[in-house]
Amino acid sequence: MKSSSKRDPLLPKKEGIFIRAAISSSLALLFLFILFAEAALSFPLISQIEIQGNKHIKSREIENAIHSKIGEPLSEKMIRDDMQAIYDMGYFYSVQVLKEEGEGGLTLIFRIVENPRITQIEIEGPEKEEEDRVKKLLTLRQGQILNFKRVKKTRSRILHYYQGKGFFSSKVQISQTSSKEGECNILIAIEKGERVKIAEVMISGNSHLSTEKILPILKVKRGQYFDEKKLSEGTKRVINRYQRRGYYFATFKEPRFEFFERRGKRVKIILEIQEGKRIFVSRVNVKGNEYLSSSEILATLKPRKGEIFIPEFLEEGIKRVEAKYGKAGYLYLDMDRDLEFYREEGQVAISLIIEEGPQARVGKVSIEGNERSKERVFTHSLLVKEGEVFDV
Repeated sequence: MKSSSKRDPLLPKKEGIFIRAAISSSLALLFLFILFAEAALSFPLISQIEIQGNKHIKSREIENAIHSKIGEPLSEKMIRDDMQAIYDMGYFYSVQVLKEEGEGGLTLIFRIVENPRITQIEIEGPEKEEEDRVKKLLTLRQGQILNFKRVKKTRSRILHYYQGKGFFSSKVQISQTSSKEGECNILIAIEKGERVKIAEVMISGNSHLSTEKILPILKVKRGQYFDEKKLSEGTKRVINRYQRRGYYFATFKEPRFEFFERRGKRVKIILEIQEGKRIFVSRVNVKGNEYLSSSEILATLKPRKGEIFIPEFLEEGIKRVEAKYGKAGYLYLDMDRDLEFYREEGQVAISLIIEEGPQARVGKVSIEGNERSKERVFTHSLLVKEGEVFDV
């Protein structure tokens, strides 16, 4: 049974080539190299690229977006990708690709039509005070070329703002009307809908911190209006409490919401915690230190070997070590911490890599602005002396 297929005019005709199974791998690679080289040569080479129709968007911006290049073979796939890349810029509502063959070779032409320029943006729905807040969320600007990507982003930001305030049924519509040729007005119509109250907060997965202790930290409770930002801040506080107890990898799964009507719109918030294992310090290593001994540094640090790993305590210990170096004039100290976790065992190995840098000393001390007293009177009273180690 014969099959027929419609061949694209931009694609070259291919001859069938049969390879014996006994050909060695090296000959096969050589054959493939020759095959691809011949295929590349059979495509016409691009000698010139032209951008037509753009008035405000620079040709260079468009050329940077496309993949076709002068001197490279023309391919239909590349053209399709180029058209999509130009559309994805968001500034154009029409893109055509033409090719012209002349004495100088093949010219690839991208003929485009830009979106209109925005002359006015009107917001409909919110009160004046709230409208000012909405304006700060806009990515569209008067005088700019209308960009579809920015329209989508603006709508998403406004919806996120209202939903974060508990208006889960809010709607945002962005439309354009032509004012005159090449110009348009933008209307952003907002319907807030009804604000949602919290009916219940359910917490699961917690075994090392009770729900009774979590809820006051969360500060999100029944009867409040739902506020996404407040919920996010609350979950961060809960995770911080877990980490202070050694559960470094504790995390919340994506919250789930169940909406229903009961004397208005209500929502049940369902939070699931993954506590993970409690992490203990298996070892602490110090590298690169010369001025302070390892034992002196380790005595300053917390947590120590065998203790619960609390990130906050580690950072405080590192600051104490840095302060000791600072008193000795090591102003260019660089301390890097490397944490190697063994999650199944519930352990972490801490390595501190220290680059002490040069020890800073006091150079020449100059006093300026003293008109009545002599400079030596001031230098005699100063606590720092030339040549001494600089103590921060």
